[in-house]
Amino acid sequence: DHEEVACPSCNYKPEYKWDGEGIVLV
Repeated sequence: DHEEVACPSCNYKPEYKWDGEGIVLV
């Protein structure tokens, strides 16, 4: 499951993965 990503003025959620240290956008 992907958590809600704060993204002002956009209608999509950028895909991301957990890199072990932090969230990395892919």
